[in-house]
Amino acid sequence: MVHLAIASHSRVSFAQVLPDETTDSCEQFLRQAAAYYASMGVRIERVMTGNGAGYKNSSKAACGELRIRHIKPRPYTPKTNGKAERFVQSELREWAYGKT
Repeated sequence: MVHLAIASHSRVSFAQVLPDETTDSCEQFLRQAAAYYASMGVRIERVMTGNGAGYKNSSKAACGELRIRHIKPRPYTPKTNGKAERFVQSELREWAYGKT
């Protein structure tokens, strides 16, 4: 399962392949993404996650500890998370399907 974070202003992305979307994996990803952005001097103020159970459950603990406000997207509305959706489409086209 590919987990993805994109900085809204800079568009710097952080992706990680984890075995699943369990609460533990989602929490691990949030913490590692926060550490990655912190290493570049970026402070995360808000995070918008997917609506999967793993992110809903992990977000309270991880976001509270990291002092990040959790924003939930509207269900079944991909345009709400447009940057991530576009990134995935570009990666599929250029990497997975071998087209440029």
